Amino acid sequence: MSRTGSAQSGESSRPSRAGSWGIVDGEFVVRDAGGILRSGREPLDVEALLKELTPEERLDLPMPEATTIGHVHLHVAGILEAVRFYHELLGFDVQMSSAEMGAAFVSAGGYHHHIGLNTWTGEGAPPPPPDALGLRYFTVVLPNRAELERVVGSVRAALPVEETPEGFLVRDPSHNGLILTDRDDATPS
Repeated sequence: MSRTGSAQSGESSRPSRAGSWGIVDGEFVVRDAGGILRSGREPLDVEALLKELTPEERLDLPMPEATTIGHVHLHVAGILEAVRFYHELLGFDVQMSSAEMGAAFVSAGGYHHHIGLNTWTGEGAPPPPPDALGLRYFTVVLPNRAELERVVGSVRAALPVEETPEGFLVRDPSHNGLILTDRDDATPS
């Protein structure tokens, strides 16, 4: 992969002003803007990120009610178990899975990933205690009631499902919670 992110023989890359990433000979490769090989798991440079804000962008206000999060990254105890849950049970497409990298990306509709799964805090690590700070659940919005019923039926055949006012709460093998709902139920009133 070149510094500009252009693909060479056997490579697929995605350039950006901050660097590039892609698959080289079947391996996931990340390079920074200077062309230096990275793991893609370096700590977030919060100071540099905040410098991207314009004076009009305020962080002291809550997110607008209609905000949609493009994707989430979840810690999982094992990649294979997580991929089986999100792909085989829920129906997400696997975009990338690498045991060596300790990560997998799954999505709907060909997007690069809606859900990133990783074992970066440790393979087999237990879930946090129930009273710990963190994500309680995220919502997966299915296109219609028929698809919601189909997916919930598949999940019910394998796992407990809790009906809540927001939708159907299920937990992946690592105890990450997700609410299944459909487009009509997810529309804010």
